[in-house]
Amino acid sequence: MHSRFLAPLLIMVILASVAVWGCSSMERTEKFYETYPAAAGIRVDVANASGGDVDITAWSIDYVEVSAVKKTIWGASELDKVDIRVSTESDHILIETVLAGKNVRASVDYEIKMPSNAVAGAIETTNGRVVLQSVSGNPVVTSSNGDIAARGLVGRITATTSNGRIELDTVSGGGMLTTTNGAIVVKKSGAAITAVTTNGGIRVEDSKGDAMLSSSNGGITVNRVDGYISARTSNGAIEITEVAGIVIAETSNNSIEAEVAGIGPGGTSLKTANGSIEVSVSPALNADVEMKTTSGQISIISAPSSLQIETFTPTHFQGVLGSGGPEFYVEATNGSIDFYKLEAGPPSES
Repeated sequence: MHSRFLAPLLIMVILASVAVWGCSSMERTEKFYETYPAAAGIRVDVANASGGDVDITAWSIDYVEVSAVKKTIWGASELDKVDIRVSTESDHILIETVLAGKNVRASVDYEIKMPSNAVAGAIETTNGRVVLQSVSGNPVVTSSNGDIAARGLVGRITATTSNGRIELDTVSGGGMLTTTNGAIVVKKSGAAITAVTTNGGIRVEDSKGDAMLSSSNGGITVNRVDGYISARTSNGAIEITEVAGIVIAETSNNSIEAEVAGIGPGGTSLKTANGSIEVSVSPALNADVEMKTTSGQISIISAPSSLQIETFTPTHFQGVLGSGGPEFYVEATNGSIDFYKLEAGPPSES
């Protein structure tokens, strides 16, 4: 008899538990919207201590528009612990998220529009992405766990994130880019790039200026860059084509494919511990050449007519390109080296 009533009772308890759980996990939101006059040249800073996305876009209107959404799944009382404050001065506007107490379980997403003649300053968030679109300035962007992207930026960017991808597209002033776990992609940079990632690949293309690139676990690809390239990775392939020159390309456990159109006074070094190297050199190059391999073979597939051979064995080559000059050094500890004449010249500077 008791069992006849026990089953419906259990069902009711389960349904009640599900209902309570569903209510507690339902997202609560609260919107914020304000506009602020902005003189030409004013700096816009954002400090989003709560975490959340920050999207900033330039427009032709002479005021800053701030549209934000507070969010939480922990009840409306958590929203009361988050305050959005905007401080305006003659030379800058600060948009910040202020938290009441510790362990606040709410975040804020911002969509900000700023005048095209204003400048982006310090932009910071935790656990969210930052996107800059067509803005000016030299922004310093920080995100603990989120992607960073800048498109159409007039200026130089410093971007740092712990776990996220960094992407630049059409940035006039280049940048300093650092991420712990994520890829870095740069297209159409107008100036030098420094890019460092621990776990991710790096790609730079259609850009101007030198590039210093470092990855612990990821491939590096550089194409159509009119500067000199330094590329180091521990576990990834390196491919460098159509660049002005190479300072160093080095990997521990993969291959290198490189075109060397120019050589600086400090020389060029290509090295891999476990992989092959395929190198193509400009016939106009003047350099002292040395190539070594321990467990592999050196092959001269096609050579510039200016190449003078001094020593040539299957594992060691010494010679002179043109009138000689800076050192051109190639080493593959466990892999082959293939040497070619480069048919095309360095990329155009137009």
